[in-house]
Amino acid sequence: MKVLLRHPRIPEEHLRGELVGQEPPVPTRFLAESQLHSLGEFWQAMGGKPKATLQYGVTVGLDVFEPVDVGPGVMESAVRVGLRSTRT
Repeated sequence: MKVLLRHPRIPEEHLRGELVGQEPPVPTRFLAESQLHSLGEFWQAMGGKPKATLQYGVTVGLDVFEPVDVGPGVMESAVRVGLRSTRT
C-alpha cells in the first residue's frame, strides 16, 4: 500500500502500450474512508467481518472520437412471429 500511495501518478517507466506518453500523465488516487463505508456493509451482508481494503483508482485517457473498424453494416432484417412447439 505504501508504494501505491506514494505515487500521485504511475511512473512513466511502468507504463506500456498506449499509456506511454499519455497527456495528462496517468493520475492515481485513493478513496477517502467516508467513501468506503459501504464496503463494511457489504462484508456484513455476506456474513463476514469487515476486511481491510484499499480502493485505488487510475484514470486513463481514451480518444472517444478515434475511428474504430467495425463489421459490415446491417442491410436487411427479418422478424418472425408465430407459436413455437413445446414438445420435448
